[in-house]
Amino acid sequence: MGESDESDEIIEKLTEALLAGRKIEAIKQCRELTGLGLKDAK
Repeated sequence: MGESDESDEIIEKLTEALLAGRKIEAIKQCRELTGLGLKDAK
C-alpha cells in the first residue's frame, strides 16, 4: 500500500464518520491515524 492509498483511506474513514454525524469519532480517528494533537485535529 502506497502513501497515496493510505491518505485516501484516512480521508475516507474520516469522511464517513463526519457524514454520519460522528464528529468526536472522526477527531479521535484523525488523532490516531495522523498523530496530530487535539487542537490540530479539530
